[in-house]
Amino acid sequence: MNIGGLGLWEVVTRGGMTMWLLVGCSIVSFGVIVERILYFRSCRMDVHEFFLKFRRGHKRGDDLGALVVLCDETPGPLPALLKEGVRRVMEKPVRRDELEATLQRHARYQTVQMEKFLSILATIGSISPFIGLFGTVMGVMRAFRDLAQAGSGGANVVAAGISEALVATAAGLMVAIPAVAAYNYFIRVVRRTGTELELGIGEALDVLAPAKER
Repeated sequence: MNIGGLGLWEVVTRGGMTMWLLVGCSIVSFGVIVERILYFRSCRMDVHEFFLKFRRGHKRGDDLGALVVLCDETPGPLPALLKEGVRRVMEKPVRRDELEATLQRHARYQTVQMEKFLSILATIGSISPFIGLFGTVMGVMRAFRDLAQAGSGGANVVAAGISEALVATAAGLMVAIPAVAAYNYFIRVVRRTGTELELGIGEALDVLAPAKER
């Protein structure tokens, strides 16, 4: 890879501490992105089909064990939420409002799990351009200092130093853009899944709460 006419390793070594910070941010960001992609991919499901299976598996409320098996076999926040509702009903009879409160609390827990590590992406996306800008400012200052010490060379000395310094800004943007894009995508997934959890609460109440308690 070539940046501004310099090799990647040369860019990092010349950039000093700033570039090493950006390299570290890039590695962390990439790790979080991969981990979240794998997590959300494992949770992918057909919500409508799952609701149909959940209703068929209920069998008039007499076979709650089948619902637990169904939820265990289906990964994701929604099956985990419905499993919590089934488990609560199996323990003892509960009123509809008590079951709803339990499901709401578990939905919030599932949302926290989905948002895990996303704050890291948001932070990296926010600070990386500033880290790059800081590196550029330091590089420009170093270029003018070298010019003052050399006493000759004119614009060529300054231009070379500034060219290397601007690479830090470019590197900061290269780290920030994927982090911000991934964060926005994951937030959309979390919001969509949050809507599915709300639908799941209604589904669980309709299936598990006795009609006489409505």
